[in-house]
Amino acid sequence: MSPSGAPPIERGTASVNGMALPDALLVPDDWMPSLFVSISPEEISWFAAVPVARAVEACRAATGVEPRVRRVVDRYFDTPDRALLRRRVSVRVRQHVHPRREIAFEIIATGWGEPSTPRRVSGYVQTFERNRESDLARLLARYADAGYGQVACFDKVRHTFPVLPGQSMDASGTHVQSGELKGVGGARGFLRVLDFGVKVEVDQLRHTPFPEPAIIEVDYDSAHDDRATPIVEAIRAALGPALRDKTTSKLALLPG
Repeated sequence: MSPSGAPPIERGTASVNGMALPDALLVPDDWMPSLFVSISPEEISWFAAVPVARAVEACRAATGVEPRVRRVVDRYFDTPDRALLRRRVSVRVRQHVHPRREIAFEIIATGWGEPSTPRRVSGYVQTFERNRESDLARLLARYADAGYGQVACFDKVRHTFPVLPGQSMDASGTHVQSGELKGVGGARGFLRVLDFGVKVEVDQLRHTPFPEPAIIEVDYDSAHDDRATPIVEAIRAALGPALRDKTTSKLALLPG
C-alpha cells in the first residue's frame, strides 16, 4: 500500500452502533476479491404520497439531473430474536437485477440512532468483482448455517440523481469516482471515502408495506450542506403535504 492509500479496515474491529460486524455476514477473502468501505452520509428522506412519476419529476426539477434507473432487491437478515434490530443495526444483501452490473450483489451493514432529520447513516459496504448467481446462493447458505434468516425483502425500482459524484481512494492510492454507483470500478483493497458527494434517490417498492407509493432520499456529505439544502427545500416546496418524514430505518417501521 502506498503512503497515500486507504488503510485497511480490520473486520474484527469494524463496528456499527458499537457492535462488531458478525464475520458470518461477510464474504471471506478466499471466496473472491472484494472492496470494503466505511460510509457515514447525512440523509433526509420522506415517504411520498404521490405517484412515483410525480416524485421523479419533482427530484429532476430540484436537481437538474436526469436519473439512472435500475431494479435492485434488498434482502435483510437477522437472528430469530432480532439481535441486530435490537441494536439498531441492519445487514442487507443488495442484488443488482437490471441492468446487470459488473457485480451481482453487495453486503451493506448500517446503524441508526434516535429518529431525527437529518439523520446520519453509518456503516460498511462490501462489494465484489464478479457476477455469478452461485456466489449469492453460497452466501445465503452461509447465513443460514450461522443462524441468520431473511426478515424483510424490498424489490424496488430505484431512480438515482447523481448531483455530485463521490470520491474515494483505494489501497494503492488510486482515486475512484462514484464507487457507490459503479461498483468495484478497478479499485483494490479497502476504500477510504474522501467525499460522499450528493445524490437523490426515488424508490418504488414493489408490494410495498407502506401506504405511500414512493420513498425519496437525499444523501450527502456534510461538507455539501449548502448544495443539499436547496434540493431539500425544492422537493418540499413541490410535494408539500404529500411528504411524511422518514426519520429512521424502514425495518423499524415495518408492521409487527
